[in-house]
Amino acid sequence: MAYFNPLRPSYIAGPYPALARLRAEAPVFFSEPHEAWIVTSYAEGLALLHDDATYASDPAHSAGRVRERIRHQ
Repeated sequence: MAYFNPLRPSYIAGPYPALARLRAEAPVFFSEPHEAWIVTSYAEGLALLHDDATYASDPAHSAGRVRERIRHQ
């Protein structure tokens, strides 16, 4: 299971080793604590950005708690 905590002091001090590990082990994964997909691979990120049919930039298309948070802002 991939682990990602961008607020951890060791990550803040030097994020590159953690990002390299994530790219090697899980370039795309869902982070339960952040309720978000984490994408660390350039190729996967580029594919995601160019696929408008699958991925929407409109947060209203979100699901679950993310959508509820957006609706109440």
